Amino acid sequence: MGRAGTTVSAALPPGPRLPGLVQTLVVGNFRPHVLPLLERRYGSVVRMKVLPHRDIVMLTAPRATTIRPESA
Repeated sequence: MGRAGTTVSAALPPGPRLPGLVQTLVVGNFRPHVLPLLERRYGSVVRMKVLPHRDIVMLTAPRATTIRPESA
């Protein structure tokens, strides 16, 4: 945690350099088709820019996550 008055930010993963409008259309319309391509190029965690001017982080493969059941 940063000191008062400072900004703490985490580095975002890599992603395509296409304009935000193009990335928004790809994420919205062609996600199942481009996820394998994104994974090959950038790995299992990818940053996409979507409108209006936001960065989203997508997991491209189910194996990128681990879900642990709660203990009883």
